[in-house]
Amino acid sequence: MERRTGVKSRGDLSPAETTYRRAFAQALQETGRPDDAETELLRVLTLEPDDADSLLILGNIFQLQRKFDVAEPLYRHALGIKRTPYVLSSLGALLGNIGRLREAITLFDEAIRLDPTYAKAHLGRKLAITAQERSPPGLA
Repeated sequence: MERRTGVKSRGDLSPAETTYRRAFAQALQETGRPDDAETELLRVLTLEPDDADSLLILGNIFQLQRKFDVAEPLYRHALGIKRTPYVLSSLGALLGNIGRLREAITLFDEAIRLDPTYAKAHLGRKLAITAQERSPPGLA
């Protein structure tokens, strides 16, 4: 007896079902398949180039791979479409990773203003401030 789960498989998705493709890509990313996730997200962005959520997820994939120069424009494009604490915090984390701490703190502050309960923004801000305090004067 076959049990129905209501979850579509990749083969069942039509190219136009961007919401499902984005969710599928997120699941691929979270299960350690970033290359497959990237492929799905690029399909979504081919159909909807201004899909801020797909841009965010794709930026996160590249940031985890330390491809900051690829991730940053994706985050900035997403911010131009929809300013969310998630995109602001992701870009803040990227900027913190490359030593642009003042900019990172500014983004975390804005994320916190948008959602005071978003723990990742608070943590990112604290990490950036700590890094800034440990940096030689004039470098952060």
